[in-house]
Amino acid sequence: MNTRNHILLPIAALTMALASCATEADRTGDTIDRHQAEERVEEHLQNSTGAFAEDITLENAGAVNTPPCDDARSGVPEGLVQVSKGYRLRDLPHEDNGENVRVLIEHWESNGYAVREDARGETNFVSVEHEDDGFVLSLRESVQGTVTLRAASPCIWPEGTPD
Repeated sequence: MNTRNHILLPIAALTMALASCATEADRTGDTIDRHQAEERVEEHLQNSTGAFAEDITLENAGAVNTPPCDDARSGVPEGLVQVSKGYRLRDLPHEDNGENVRVLIEHWESNGYAVREDARGETNFVSVEHEDDGFVLSLRESVQGTVTLRAASPCIWPEGTPD
């Protein structure tokens, strides 16, 4: 992956996250709370890994993260957070990564997810959004062939309300 992609991919991911934040908060006022978002993130991750025929090991790719969504440029209200978590998918043969990504995309598309970005040929990155709840999932293959699956909530109020 070239240096330009190292810079542009995180910017694209942040832009997608902030767009989801504004939509959820503007649409409902109240949101699910942090605990509910953590549960839904895990449900999305588990549902996704069920697409693989092989037994795989899920290795935490860091703790549950709750970065703030507020950004003066986007107009997102202060106090909203996004809940995210990821797993490295172990026990998948690296030489089968292309086929496994294809299988996962088919699974997502048949389970209410819409592809937001498909950069398999360039950076081995795919991003989808669940059409009902706005949760975003992404799959990235490292240079070493390790596949990481992440899920992120739309922006939420930690307690479910802005108060």
